Amino acid sequence: MAKRRTRCVTVDYGDDMHLDVTPVLRMWGTPERQSRIFHHRPEAPKELARRLVANPHGFADWFKDNTPPDDAFAEIFEERAREYENFLAVAKADSNPVPPQEPPFRKSKAVIVLQLLKRWRNVRYDPRQGRRPPSIMIAKLVADAANNTGSLSEELLFQARHILSVFRQAHGRGFPVHIVNPVCEQDVLTDRWPESLQVQALFIRDLEDLAHKAERLAAGCDLAEMQEIMVSLFGETPARDAIRAFNERNGNGIGCGRSRYDTQKGGLFIPAAAAGTPVPAVARSTPRHTFYGTERRGQ
Repeated sequence: MAKRRTRCVTVDYGDDMHLDVTPVLRMWGTPERQSRIFHHRPEAPKELARRLVANPHGFADWFKDNTPPDDAFAEIFEERAREYENFLAVAKADSNPVPPQEPPFRKSKAVIVLQLLKRWRNVRYDPRQGRRPPSIMIAKLVADAANNTGSLSEELLFQARHILSVFRQAHGRGFPVHIVNPVCEQDVLTDRWPESLQVQALFIRDLEDLAHKAERLAAGCDLAEMQEIMVSLFGETPARDAIRAFNERNGNGIGCGRSRYDTQKGGLFIPAAAAGTPVPAVARSTPRHTFYGTERRGQ
């Protein structure tokens, strides 16, 4: 269950959750929780072990201050979340609990977009060798430009363009991007990535693709194109679940005569049933009395 990493110990759980635990030495007389962390790779004996200055606690407080909840957005998100979220009760071990998870509707648009960006990063980098862009670097850049939009799709587009501009500026000067902890300048968030301009150039191409697809989402494309984009950005399962939740929500509205979402051909879009199935070019028409976008048996 436990794996020794270069700077922390990872504890894996059976439900695909993990917890990174980093031992530190407090630096007295410095801002709260500023510490020295240990860098050591036993598998690379030629790489010198060293101590680094870091303050993740201070960064967390800075991030929360820069990404306050958006009340109007929270009300909408909470209503949607209640429609399909199931909360599981997990037996507690004899231990001190980690801070409780915030429900999605208590987060700002920027925080949710940060989670989407990390998911997008994983989809891109899981098949690749080498390091991936660090989560804390992405968090820093997101917080720098947080909550300047009115919707989640607009926030995703805004953040994609912002991060892309930061990397293009650094690349144009011929240097790897340099991002530091805003509450501790000695804490360099990009000290191990990107390792080279080639690695940085690859990420810039990824960001250009992300920005292009986010533009299509923010512009209001039809559901068939929306699912195709979401699968390419976030993977098959999250995209399929999101489209299914959308169909069920709007299908209920259609059945009760409250609302109707029209595709180019009318009715609700029906996502592919199995992974890898091509997205249909034409959406199926939906009878008014059909609740979930599917035909009743015998019709």
